[in-house]
Amino acid sequence: MSKLLNKKTFALTLFLSVLVSSVAFGAKVTKIRKKQGYVYINQGVSSGFKSSEPVCFYPKNSSKRVACGKVAKAKKKSAIVRVSKKRIKRVKKGYTAKLNSKEAQAQRRKSSGSSLKIVLFTNLGIVPTFTYNNLDWWPALEVTEGTNWFGTQAGGNLTINLGGELQLPKMGFSVGGKVNISGYAANSSDYPLGANPGDSNRVLTSTTPGLTVGVYLDYYLFKFGDLDLGLGLDFTMTNIEVSAEQSNLEAGGQDQALNYPASLNILSLRVPSRYTLRLGNLGLVAGVDLLVPLPLFEGSGEPEISEHPSGIALIDGEDFSYSEDLKKSLALSAGSFALDLIVGASYEF
Repeated sequence: MSKLLNKKTFALTLFLSVLVSSVAFGAKVTKIRKKQGYVYINQGVSSGFKSSEPVCFYPKNSSKRVACGKVAKAKKKSAIVRVSKKRIKRVKKGYTAKLNSKEAQAQRRKSSGSSLKIVLFTNLGIVPTFTYNNLDWWPALEVTEGTNWFGTQAGGNLTINLGGELQLPKMGFSVGGKVNISGYAANSSDYPLGANPGDSNRVLTSTTPGLTVGVYLDYYLFKFGDLDLGLGLDFTMTNIEVSAEQSNLEAGGQDQALNYPASLNILSLRVPSRYTLRLGNLGLVAGVDLLVPLPLFEGSGEPEISEHPSGIALIDGEDFSYSEDLKKSLALSAGSFALDLIVGASYEF
């Protein structure tokens, strides 16, 4: 009886030893697809190689780790491990794959990216963050509409767009800034002065966008190969100046009738995406930023209007304010959403 028990105990011990050793020694690499970054192994869920589990690779009969990755897809008795294209070159068919969380996570952090990345880009405003109107003076156009101004939407047309980011890939954070300069717009209108048709004045109304500066902070939540998706906050400050000047075409001379500096601060929720084509330490970067302005800030600035703007008649009265009329006509405001196309280059340290 004791001999029978000893045989059973020996058999059980042998079985457990084989089982444990099979897990300890890990799976074997059966196929490699370097272009896709995939390594195929002969063990799966039943052996602990579950989806998203970290895996490290070792040469035969060696404890020296050559690369680590993450299980991308797992079946009961097989799995596919995603490895960076840089390190997959070190993995060969027949190598051992082991589950080793601490080592794998450390290796993944090391291979997931550099400690510092600088990106310089130009951002093309497909849908602008803010909108405003280019203004012209109604009376000069001999039109009466209960307002002093005729506005045509400029749409926040941006002509010079530059930006930069400082990224910490291992931590997932990115801080950046952008500068946008819009084009100058001017409308010139002649109108008769007095009863003599030969006497006329000209009113030049200019709408000049100033410097638009934005700063933002992003945290990248998801990574799909070389594509990063994140969430962040953006703070943009913009200002626009409207001025109207009149000149007598016969007598010459110029007289400024009004000046209106307007500004707008916009706080937005950001959803950035970045794709990097790596060329060693250098890289080509492309992406799209979706911004959703939050209604926390308003425009500021009060019109400065000359007390006696000779020749320029401004509608005014108890029920009408030229100050509010000018603000309303300029219509400087944040859009419901904005969309920026990002194209640039990066360098990793």
